[in-house]
Amino acid sequence: MSIAPTFTKKPSLRQDGKAVVFSCEIEAAPKPTTQWFREDTPLEAGDRLKFGIDPVEGKDNTYTLTMTVEKASGADSGAYKVEVTNEHGKMAASANLNLQGMGFPIPHA
Repeated sequence: MSIAPTFTKKPSLRQDGKAVVFSCEIEAAPKPTTQWFREDTPLEAGDRLKFGIDPVEGKDNTYTLTMTVEKASGADSGAYKVEVTNEHGKMAASANLNLQGMGFPIPHA
């Protein structure tokens, strides 16, 4: 089966302790590659950023994409985007993160 990436659930945000988790759901075959961005800057996994692409139980060719920002602060606010690509196509979705006023510390310059 060949399926170009399609978002079945748009990105949403949730707070998990001191972390912020972006998640969305896509359908694609074969399994796509993902690239996350903040504004137009590609993001790399590291100590504070974790990325996931996990099959959804009971749904063929459907995956949950996640990006976790550990120890989130006001400095992490901004526009985030995920690009999903396989040999049949490419899709992108974005979400804005605004941590000011959500109980997250804002670093002082």
